[in-house]
Amino acid sequence: MGNTPRPLSDRVLIRQDQPTDMIGSLYIPDVVGKNYPPFGVIVAVGAGVSVDCPLPGARVLFKRRPASALVQDEREPGQDKSWVGLVMLHEEDLLGVVES
Repeated sequence: MGNTPRPLSDRVLIRQDQPTDMIGSLYIPDVVGKNYPPFGVIVAVGAGVSVDCPLPGARVLFKRRPASALVQDEREPGQDKSWVGLVMLHEEDLLGVVES
Protein backbone atom coordinates (compact mmCIF):
# COMPACT_ATOMS: atom_id res chain seq x y z
CA MET A 1 0.00 0.00 0.00
CA GLY A 2 1.63 3.23 -1.13
CA ASN A 3 1.32 6.20 1.20
CA THR A 4 -0.61 4.72 4.12
CA PRO A 5 -1.28 7.13 6.99
CA ARG A 6 0.52 6.35 10.27
CA PRO A 7 -1.70 6.29 13.37
CA LEU A 8 -0.69 8.50 16.29
CA SER A 9 -1.14 7.93 20.01
CA ASP A 10 -3.74 5.24 20.81
CA ARG A 11 -5.19 5.11 17.30
CA VAL A 12 -5.52 1.99 15.15
CA LEU A 13 -5.72 1.91 11.34
CA ILE A 14 -8.05 -0.81 10.02
CA ARG A 15 -8.86 -1.98 6.50
CA GLN A 16 -12.57 -2.84 6.58
CA ASP A 17 -14.01 -5.92 4.95
CA GLN A 18 -15.63 -5.03 1.63
CA PRO A 19 -19.43 -4.86 1.52
CA THR A 20 -21.09 -7.80 -0.11
CA ASP A 21 -23.47 -7.63 -3.06
CA MET A 22 -25.34 -10.69 -1.81
CA ILE A 23 -27.68 -11.16 1.13
CA GLY A 24 -28.28 -14.86 1.28
CA SER A 25 -29.17 -15.76 -2.30
CA LEU A 26 -30.51 -12.28 -3.11
CA TYR A 27 -28.31 -10.01 -5.30
CA ILE A 28 -28.18 -6.35 -4.24
CA PRO A 29 -27.09 -4.03 -7.08
CA ASP A 30 -24.32 -1.46 -6.60
CA VAL A 31 -25.86 1.45 -4.71
CA VAL A 32 -24.59 4.63 -3.13
CA GLY A 33 -23.77 4.34 0.55
CA LYS A 34 -22.97 0.66 0.91
CA ASN A 35 -22.52 -0.32 4.52
CA TYR A 36 -19.19 -1.90 5.33
CA PRO A 37 -19.37 -4.73 7.87
CA PRO A 38 -17.80 -3.87 11.27
CA PHE A 39 -14.95 -6.34 10.69
CA GLY A 40 -11.49 -5.70 9.33
CA VAL A 41 -7.76 -6.30 9.54
CA ILE A 42 -5.43 -4.04 11.50
CA VAL A 43 -2.96 -2.32 9.17
CA ALA A 44 -1.02 -0.24 11.71
CA VAL A 45 -1.14 0.83 15.36
CA GLY A 46 0.04 4.01 17.06
CA ALA A 47 2.85 4.11 19.60
CA GLY A 48 0.45 4.80 22.49
CA VAL A 49 -1.61 1.60 22.28
CA SER A 50 -1.59 -0.79 25.23
CA VAL A 51 0.42 -4.00 25.24
CA ASP A 52 -2.74 -6.12 24.92
CA CYS A 53 -3.84 -4.39 21.70
CA PRO A 54 -3.90 -6.77 18.72
CA LEU A 55 -0.96 -6.45 16.32
CA PRO A 56 -1.14 -5.56 12.62
CA GLY A 57 -2.58 -8.46 10.64
CA ALA A 58 -5.15 -9.40 13.30
CA ARG A 59 -8.80 -9.61 12.20
CA VAL A 60 -10.99 -7.58 14.56
CA LEU A 61 -14.56 -6.53 15.29
CA PHE A 62 -14.95 -2.80 15.96
CA LYS A 63 -17.53 -0.14 16.87
CA ARG A 64 -18.73 2.03 14.03
CA ARG A 65 -17.93 5.70 14.44
CA PRO A 66 -19.25 8.47 12.21
CA ALA A 67 -16.58 10.18 10.10
CA SER A 68 -13.89 7.62 10.95
CA ALA A 69 -13.48 6.51 7.32
CA LEU A 70 -10.53 8.16 5.60
CA VAL A 71 -12.22 8.20 2.17
CA GLN A 72 -16.01 8.21 2.30
CA ASP A 73 -16.73 7.69 -1.40
CA GLU A 74 -14.32 6.10 -3.89
CA ARG A 75 -15.98 8.01 -6.74
CA GLU A 76 -14.88 11.43 -5.42
CA PRO A 77 -12.43 12.94 -7.89
CA GLY A 78 -8.85 13.23 -6.69
CA GLN A 79 -9.21 10.65 -3.91
CA ASP A 80 -6.37 8.19 -3.28
CA LYS A 81 -8.03 4.86 -4.09
CA SER A 82 -5.69 2.94 -1.75
CA TRP A 83 -7.36 4.69 1.20
CA VAL A 84 -10.86 3.37 0.37
CA GLY A 85 -12.02 1.06 3.14
CA LEU A 86 -9.56 2.39 5.73
CA VAL A 87 -10.82 3.63 9.09
CA MET A 88 -8.87 5.28 11.91
CA LEU A 89 -10.24 4.42 15.36
CA HIS A 90 -9.22 4.71 19.00
CA GLU A 91 -8.00 1.50 20.57
CA GLU A 92 -11.07 1.51 22.84
CA ASP A 93 -13.30 1.11 19.75
CA LEU A 94 -11.97 -2.41 19.18
CA LEU A 95 -14.49 -4.93 20.51
CA GLY A 96 -12.62 -8.18 19.96
CA VAL A 97 -10.30 -10.31 17.89
CA VAL A 98 -11.87 -12.73 15.40
CA GLU A 99 -10.14 -16.09 15.72
CA SER A 100 -9.98 -18.17 12.56
